Amino acid sequence: MVGSKKSRQSVGRILLVTTVVCGWPLHALAAECRTLSTVKDSGVADNNTGSGGHLTQHILGKTPPPQPASGQAGKTLYTSPEAYLGVWRNYESKEGIPSLNCSGTSAYHEVPVNKVLGSGVDLIGAFSCDSTNADGTCKDKRRTQCDKLAFGFILSPQGRWILNTSFPVNCKS
Repeated sequence: MVGSKKSRQSVGRILLVTTVVCGWPLHALAAECRTLSTVKDSGVADNNTGSGGHLTQHILGKTPPPQPASGQAGKTLYTSPEAYLGVWRNYESKEGIPSLNCSGTSAYHEVPVNKVLGSGVDLIGAFSCDSTNADGTCKDKRRTQCDKLAFGFILSPQGRWILNTSFPVNCKS
């Protein structure tokens, strides 16, 4: 038992030293994504592009970042900034949403709409963007209904976990 305790302590020290020597930020190790303060901050659409994400590429009424250059064309969009904000506020705080740990350099999952918006809400309205204006905002779009929501997280070049993107998925016209 004593040898086992020393062994665990040694492994912990090795991990800590490796983390510090290799320059890995301690928060790059597994933690539930939606609980991280940098993720919560980058989940606010107006903060997202500055954090390194491209969330606004999937929100009608928001200007997408210059990269990726496709803008909102071919993308599924939340119907408005308010619709996205409602999804985000529920996602970051609601009980019963499947957890996703941020580890490595990226994490992604799709969550049923009813897990985020509540029992009895099985679909969310969205738009499928067909073409864009010069600034990348959606010009021509079609209504659709989706039963899942995607959330993608990345470890930014600054060493902070952020919400990279979110959008409705598994859509039917």
